[in-house]
Amino acid sequence: MIAPQPKRVMIQMGHGTDAGGDATAAAREAIRNAGQTAVMRMFVSLGLEPARAELRVGLGLPLPEAVDTDALRAELASGPFGSVVISVSQGGLSIADPEGGPDHVTAAAALETFVPDAGGDWRQSND
Repeated sequence: MIAPQPKRVMIQMGHGTDAGGDATAAAREAIRNAGQTAVMRMFVSLGLEPARAELRVGLGLPLPEAVDTDALRAELASGPFGSVVISVSQGGLSIADPEGGPDHVTAAAALETFVPDAGGDWRQSND
């Protein structure tokens, strides 16, 4: 028997900028921006344990290899989620400083929360 795929129950989008050219700082700000509207009440209402949830973080930055994903994962690991997966792809913006300083780096973030499929059909509550 094939195990049910987890269900995505929340997606949040955000962006962050670092004027010093630090890709990890821009990514951290994008994650914070995306997560600041999160309402964890959903877990209580649905009878779910956040520790069983998976947080998938998608980041877009001009230089994906410049992001310290281990540092970001360690910071997110202190949160309520059971696991954190981070993927980084080409995206965001790098804006040159006309005075020769470091580029301004802008990151985009998508935070997706997945929970185990408890079976049955999912539907919107009218409560």
